[in-house]
Amino acid sequence: MATLDGRTRFRIDTDTIGAGIAIMIVTTAAFAASDSTVKVIGAAVPLLALLWVRYLFQMIVLGVWQARRDVSSLFRTGSVKLQIVRALLLLTNSACTFAGLRHLPLPVTTSLAMLAPLISTLLAALVLKDHVPRSK
Repeated sequence: MATLDGRTRFRIDTDTIGAGIAIMIVTTAAFAASDSTVKVIGAAVPLLALLWVRYLFQMIVLGVWQARRDVSSLFRTGSVKLQIVRALLLLTNSACTFAGLRHLPLPVTTSLAMLAPLISTLLAALVLKDHVPRSK
């Protein structure tokens, strides 16, 4: 159990911490490989084509994976509007990232992407009116 100031705030499962670290390393490497590929291919391929291939590949892989589990749950959602907004935001994110990779060096785009938690925290405080302690 880990504590920040004497009170229990979160728990670290020491049995799975190695797996968690390994998964995060693989995730970071996958994003780096993806961004590097987009940087190289993006110079010769239109942005919309890159996005189309990215999401086609994702749809095939996740569709096959989900179909093995439960086909009926593929299109079940509690809020269609929120899912559409989420999809549009993800598409916008990918389009901006891919476009940014055309104009900026890879280390700069990676550094900017790492600002996402800070921006999310700021927006949570400003838009959602969440209480964010000064320590965060």
